[in-house]
Amino acid sequence: MPPKCRERRSIFVVWFRHTLGRLRFAAKPGYGKGNSTMEQPIYTEQRADGSRMQRMSTSSISGYHPAPKAIGHRSPSASAVLDRAPAEPSRSYLLVKRAVDIVAASLFLLIGLVPLLVIGLCIALESRGPIIHKRRVLAQQDWDESQGTDALQTFDAYKLRTMVPNADEVLRRNPHLMAAYAKDWKLENDPRITRLGRFLRTSSIDEFPQLLNVLKGEMTLIGPRMITAPELSRYGADAPRLLKVRPGLTGLWQVSGRQNVAYEERVKLDMMYIESRTLAFDCRILLKTIKCVLLRQGAY
Repeated sequence: MPPKCRERRSIFVVWFRHTLGRLRFAAKPGYGKGNSTMEQPIYTEQRADGSRMQRMSTSSISGYHPAPKAIGHRSPSASAVLDRAPAEPSRSYLLVKRAVDIVAASLFLLIGLVPLLVIGLCIALESRGPIIHKRRVLAQQDWDESQGTDALQTFDAYKLRTMVPNADEVLRRNPHLMAAYAKDWKLENDPRITRLGRFLRTSSIDEFPQLLNVLKGEMTLIGPRMITAPELSRYGADAPRLLKVRPGLTGLWQVSGRQNVAYEERVKLDMMYIESRTLAFDCRILLKTIKCVLLRQGAY
């Protein structure tokens, strides 16, 4: 090969490797913002009642501090990550994301229609009550604290019923359970869950009907976790930012420990996703969700 050709080929190879390296690095979530959230270390904390709770390592998150307790209030030492104004996602990202939601939700519903009917019949045979449980959660909206909580818009998120029909009454009759539920909005050993319901929860099958919410545009496949109105105060000054994003069927919280993650860390994970969301990041979360569902990690 002539010397000039070899020289040109060497220059091209160096340029190609340099460009490919930059593309790979830029595709990582949080590029230019610190380390990837999904790779933050997790440590396990032993609770007083003997249960275990996983927490994200505070040393790995710059300026980590617990989430504020009231809407509109943030401690002076709040995380620098949350103090930065997030970049708005591009219109092309939102269009592609919505197209994927419609196609994927339609496909999964068609494939799972027959199994869903069989499971619904089993639920009806095990205990009386509706097959589908409707949970009233907050919708995507433009909201600020000056409007008050009465102005909050909500929708019904569909789930397969996994509890006894009088689940709310059982909780009200037991102050100990009510106090434990109010702490993290979950009970690890919930006595209200039926035998079939426990299987549906650990396998995440109970959330299958939420694909209907995705088709209706109320939810998306990947996004922050859906919450109820009483939970909004746990997000403090970041509540308006959370409500501007459509809640997800799965998200960063679900693949980072799910129910084993303390509520303060859930808030951090939701805010980190909102700031770092890209198509590449969504794909990574979706792949990790499949792994978590197959291994039944963090679900109860």
